[in-house]
Amino acid sequence: MKKIIAKLEDGSFRTVFNSDNKGFTSIESSYHTPTFTDEIIFKFDPEKKLENDEWFYVEPSEEQMIKMIDPYISTITNIDSLNPITKNDYQNIRAICLIEKEVVNDNGLENCQERLIISRVYPRFYTIARKILKWNDGPQFEEQSSSVYFSGYIDAYWIAGKLYFKSYLNIKPIFDGLEDFYRLATEDEKNEFLQKDFFKCEDTNIVIKQRNLRKIASVINNINWSEPLTRQKYIKYAEKYPNIGVQITADGKLKIESNQDVTKILSVLEERIYTTPITGEEREAHSISKLNQ
Repeated sequence: MKKIIAKLEDGSFRTVFNSDNKGFTSIESSYHTPTFTDEIIFKFDPEKKLENDEWFYVEPSEEQMIKMIDPYISTITNIDSLNPITKNDYQNIRAICLIEKEVVNDNGLENCQERLIISRVYPRFYTIARKILKWNDGPQFEEQSSSVYFSGYIDAYWIAGKLYFKSYLNIKPIFDGLEDFYRLATEDEKNEFLQKDFFKCEDTNIVIKQRNLRKIASVINNINWSEPLTRQKYIKYAEKYPNIGVQITADGKLKIESNQDVTKILSVLEERIYTTPITGEEREAHSISKLNQ
């Protein structure tokens, strides 16, 4: 089963083309399906800058899929509940999606394969009805109806349990729950972090900016804060690279007085600082993604 649907600004869906319509074939042929090899896919990391042919991906849990993916998939199984698109819907389209669901027999077992190809539609893509004077081997007058520009650019691609994309900001408005993969520390988590015995922080009301709040949310549950040996390792790491500027107290704590101090300490906790093996230069990594195994 295949169809083209539109997602509207209010989150609802409309049928645009069923697979037996030549408009479906035209849109399907506009897409150039990417080949996702290990060399060009990376687990989502907001700090990483992608090359033109590279993609991020996330792997939603079953609970996250209910919010992110199931609303799209359900449009092909609940055919009767999906209304066809109308002229008045055009200005509210926020995404065009090719959806495919196929049941494959794999050694006697039925396996359901699902695929989504999604292109964002922005308000600037909508053109109201207009009258134009154009040139085509001579002057011509033409009346055009309201239209929506279709770029054919793939903003998101779902297959085999992974959602691939190039820009988090571009697809966030069309996937409920995507923010789970770009979470900021809550006020309670921020205070819990600053009050850790690792640190000396006399003012937990300091303003911490979003970038550091995201990093705090990432590290707070990934470090064994109660293990003395763990703290010693981080202290030695900070002492090895004094140019970072982390302040260490006499009793072996990392001193926090400002957001800038938090930035420096997070560089230590995320182990971003390293020495190049050939030139011996001290550098800071802009990504902490693990290499593909």
